[in-house]
Amino acid sequence: AAVFESGDGMIYGLINDGMGSGEAAAISSRMGAILIEKLVLLGSDKDEVLRLLNKLMLQKDDEVFTTVDLLSIDRLTMSAELLKAGAAQSYLIRDGEIMVLSAKNTPLGLVESLAAKRLRFTLKHSDVIVMVSDGAHDGDGVPPWLDEYVNSGNDDSVAIMTAKLLERARECAEKPDDIS
Repeated sequence: AAVFESGDGMIYGLINDGMGSGEAAAISSRMGAILIEKLVLLGSDKDEVLRLLNKLMLQKDDEVFTTVDLLSIDRLTMSAELLKAGAAQSYLIRDGEIMVLSAKNTPLGLVESLAAKRLRFTLKHSDVIVMVSDGAHDGDGVPPWLDEYVNSGNDDSVAIMTAKLLERARECAEKPDDIS
């Protein structure tokens, strides 16, 4: 997972989750995250970056794949874009309501034709976007731990909210997995 900014008012959030387990999955995840961050900050087209990463993943000898959840926010216009490739659902919390942001597609490194899904929306000042890996929630709909938190009326800072959500997601996890 990474958060990074460019000098032109853009902020990015990224979860790049290596599927599988062990060292190969960890290396794929880290390599993908570094590649995406560096190329996006250099001004590369995000679709081209994902195509490149997909090609690299397809050339690997082992069967490790990676999901990508890349959020881009223009701080000036408040426009947002979420690029998803095999990633778990994300959530937009607005005025106490939780909206599911999802795409049913394949991770990178599985098939040659990349089918990343692009979701565009405009943010309000008080909106919160929650991005998670599949270890936190691999199903459809809103996870109970997020619904509980939003309905509890908490008015925590982002850092405290993140820590509480991560703790609850770990408590509710049905299978042991990395959780971001």
